[in-house]
Amino acid sequence: MPFGVENGLEVTTASGPLYLRGFIDRIDHAGGVTLVRDLKSGKAHPRAEGDPPEYDLDLQIGLYGLVLRKIAGDLGVPDNVAAAYFYPDDAQPERRFDGDDFDALVNATEAWIAAGAQLLREGAFPRTPNEEDCQYCAYKPVCGPGATDRVRAQLPAAGQGTQLLAAIKGFGPESETNDE
Repeated sequence: MPFGVENGLEVTTASGPLYLRGFIDRIDHAGGVTLVRDLKSGKAHPRAEGDPPEYDLDLQIGLYGLVLRKIAGDLGVPDNVAAAYFYPDDAQPERRFDGDDFDALVNATEAWIAAGAQLLREGAFPRTPNEEDCQYCAYKPVCGPGATDRVRAQLPAAGQGTQLLAAIKGFGPESETNDE
């Protein structure tokens, strides 16, 4: 199902509005719950109930959940939303968020997109403070050795968007270094 095709679907963030467009693979509703699913063809990423959302895995499904919650009334489906990735893996077919877990996903997604919106407004495209992010990056040679150390040293003077991104990646002001 397409959304935001013509002008983008406005989502309000702490950093101002952000306009989204995309396609949702599947929407089901039963028992007063509307479930948005994104069909995946790759490796399953299991998640136990209560585990926190992870930005590198859950941003997409979090966005779809926000979108569905916003347009549920227009679709005539319940605004009590759950979200899941569906994998072709009999042992672990879904990575699902519902109830309190969905609320945690929405809160995390709102923080992630607020950071992204702030970075866009600042015109900032910072390097990551997390060395693991560079593992498969084609630009790693351009950054050179010690790039993440230099980024971490610059964080206290960085703009708000970069500081929000650093906090999401575990390098907030309360932690001087976090190499987990």
